[in-house]
Amino acid sequence: MNKKAIITGLIFLIIIIFGGLTFIHFEKHKSFSLKTKTEKQKRKILYYRDPMNPKATSPVPMKDSMGMSYIPVYAPVQTSKKITKSTKLIINGVYINPKQQQLLDIRTIPVKEKSVNMTISTVGTIAYDPQLYIAQEEYLQTLKLRKITKTNNLVNSAKTRLLLLGMSQEGIKKLEQTGKPQKNLFLGIGQKNIWVYASIYENAIGLIKKGMSAKITSISYPGEVFKGTIDSINPVINLKTRSTYARIKVYNPDNKLKPNMYVNVKIIVPLGRSLIIPQTAIMFSGTRNIVFLSKGNGYFIGKEIKIGHRTGNYYQVISGLKQGQIIARDGTFFIDSESRLENIPIIK
Repeated sequence: MNKKAIITGLIFLIIIIFGGLTFIHFEKHKSFSLKTKTEKQKRKILYYRDPMNPKATSPVPMKDSMGMSYIPVYAPVQTSKKITKSTKLIINGVYINPKQQQLLDIRTIPVKEKSVNMTISTVGTIAYDPQLYIAQEEYLQTLKLRKITKTNNLVNSAKTRLLLLGMSQEGIKKLEQTGKPQKNLFLGIGQKNIWVYASIYENAIGLIKKGMSAKITSISYPGEVFKGTIDSINPVINLKTRSTYARIKVYNPDNKLKPNMYVNVKIIVPLGRSLIIPQTAIMFSGTRNIVFLSKGNGYFIGKEIKIGHRTGNYYQVISGLKQGQIIARDGTFFIDSESRLENIPIIK
């Protein structure tokens, strides 16, 4: 009888203790929930976002095509007394833990400066230029006539024609010195050089200069590269094609390249030393270009940059980054999504 009473008492005591602990836990959770709810009520809702696509936002509550409610995005807490979690996020950026970084293949690289060459690929035609040959002959004739007429009118007119056909001032002076038109413009027999007329479109005109190297290839000679040098650039743009042409002098000792043959042309443009970053590191938003700077300890923050020319899978950086800064090379889409979720601003 005493044994049963002791067991009953112990059970009753356990029930009382368990009930008390449950009550305390419930009250704490209730207090925390009310506090959290009150804090959220105080914070301003900036907008609502699609739970599956952070870029899809709405100024009012709504649901997506799958019936899921949009998530409210709150303004960060502003306080001068202490740094809250929200203000810490703005200072440090968005936090991506190491496991997430590994899972999403988020990798970082330092920004480097190096000498960069850009390759402009275009097409061209092997051609002799009888029109330019005749224009050179006419110019030489006007030089002789000037001694008789004592006027520069015909000379100036013939010189202008040569310039419009793509000859440079230096080339015209050389023509005056030799007193003979370039034979390979017309005959092409027994000559070691030939001309390639390569199309140059408006977006590349500012990059192409006389004296630049070019590589010529043809499907007729797979694997063989013919080397050339830009001799002149036509100053007039074709209104229909919005392009001009570069006249390239190509070494052709075996006479493999024939007139009217189509060729592929690669022009090597030296861009000098500049900062470059991989294309994968850039978020192209249309109006601006963004990279994510690593702040250390797993924090990233968006940084607006200005980019220049593309060279292969890399871009020149005009402004916004410094040599040695660490940026995210891959996984930028996820970092951008998390930044939007936390309402982290992009810095300039």
